[in-house]
Amino acid sequence: MRYRKTFILLLLMLTTLHPHVGFSQGVKVAVMPMEDLSRGGNGLNLAITQRLSDGMAAKGFAMADQNEVITFMVKNRVRWLGYLGSQYVRRLHDDLGVEYLLLGSVNQRRVKKPFALGLTLQLIRTGDAQIIWAQSTELSGADEIGLLGLSQPQDMDEMEEMVVRRALLTIPADFQHGRPLDIRETIESVEMGPEILKPGDMVLCRIKLGVLPASLFYTSVSLYVDERIIEASYHEDENSFVASWPAALKNERYPVMAAISRPGVANQEVLIGSYLVDNQIPALTLQLKGQELNGIVVLQKNVAIVPLMKNPEPISRWLMTVRDKDGVEIMNDEGWDSLPDRFSWWGQAKNGALVGDGFYTINLTVWDRAGNKAFAEEAIRVIRREPKIVVAMKEQENSLALNLEYDGEIPLAYWRLEIQNQNGDIISESSGTESTGSLMMPLAAVAGQNMSYRLYAQDMLGNRLRRNVAALVPVEEKKTEGESDFFADKEVNKMALREIWVEDF
Repeated sequence: MRYRKTFILLLLMLTTLHPHVGFSQGVKVAVMPMEDLSRGGNGLNLAITQRLSDGMAAKGFAMADQNEVITFMVKNRVRWLGYLGSQYVRRLHDDLGVEYLLLGSVNQRRVKKPFALGLTLQLIRTGDAQIIWAQSTELSGADEIGLLGLSQPQDMDEMEEMVVRRALLTIPADFQHGRPLDIRETIESVEMGPEILKPGDMVLCRIKLGVLPASLFYTSVSLYVDERIIEASYHEDENSFVASWPAALKNERYPVMAAISRPGVANQEVLIGSYLVDNQIPALTLQLKGQELNGIVVLQKNVAIVPLMKNPEPISRWLMTVRDKDGVEIMNDEGWDSLPDRFSWWGQAKNGALVGDGFYTINLTVWDRAGNKAFAEEAIRVIRREPKIVVAMKEQENSLALNLEYDGEIPLAYWRLEIQNQNGDIISESSGTESTGSLMMPLAAVAGQNMSYRLYAQDMLGNRLRRNVAALVPVEEKKTEGESDFFADKEVNKMALREIWVEDF
């Protein structure tokens, strides 16, 4: 196996040397990173990129450093693989001194037997952004592949080597002959848009040529896009050629080529731009960060609202609203630029007032650059009421027991109970984080005294309680026969206790 593979690679090297004859030495070529459609949208295949670069170098071309190419893409924010706009093609010529550009896509790749690989390439002259060579090469291990009588490739390395060799073999040796046409001598300006649109929307293109108006009478301009030929008409008032057409139905980027024909001048074909067809609704969800109660986030001072997009993309507009249980909008916010990483809602309405207790819905709507709209919503609950704690007094043998009873929905963060005598001295205190607590005091210690208590509490949402209760408790040290229980007699007095509520402390 090892000798067979070595022999095949040697043959590939020898057969690659033949097209070297006829190429000018030192012509600088940049190989753009290969788009790999087999790996999903905007996939990248650096291995085949390197093979193509090595193959072009073997033909005698001077290759641009890959780090320079990557730096150029980052600097110019080139986000799409397999395509480069004409303005970037010319910029590559000016910035890196590159005379030709090789770009393309891996449109098929099977890494298991039978191996298969498909490659589409374009060689573009950077001086005028003209495609001078294009080739699609596909090869499968299931095909009858004969290489000097040898059998099918035994691994993906051999398959890649064979496909790259076959593709580059078809580059004409004399393609560099003649002076490259400078497109700026012919095309003065190009306006085409919208850049991103939905299927079926109209694309408008306006081309202004830098030639004398008298020559335009015999000039024709045709546009090549998605296997269609669109004839542009001359508008004398604008001194330009105008064409419009409906966008294709398939979601992808479409390059637009212009063919310009003038008497006495060789026909020109040039890449003038592209547009993206997109009808994919953004996948949008919302996350609310905060304390949950029965599966719903409860407002705690404020709530963080985090928008999440499965496949992030630029957004042209967004709208966030908060609605009450009846669907009435109580506040909104919107923007026409990028979507913020997060929003914050402090439980306020449009006028700045705090909203009342209840259930609310946070809604977010976004529009992408093509106008596709996505919507997401999440429920939130507002609870602002202070904790309700009942202090119950019971007689247990010779002691007085004070119990705290709390059955609220929101867990308590802490509580503290202080018992004071008529002089304001604290005679007993207790605190904790549980929902109930108690104090035990001997009855003799409080007999005949005026007692009061102070209660402090706060729940997990930050709602607070401070209660001061003054009560006269005329406890008798000794009960005579026939007297009823003190706490039963004083039930009415307990209901009449004066309570002072304070919202905060």
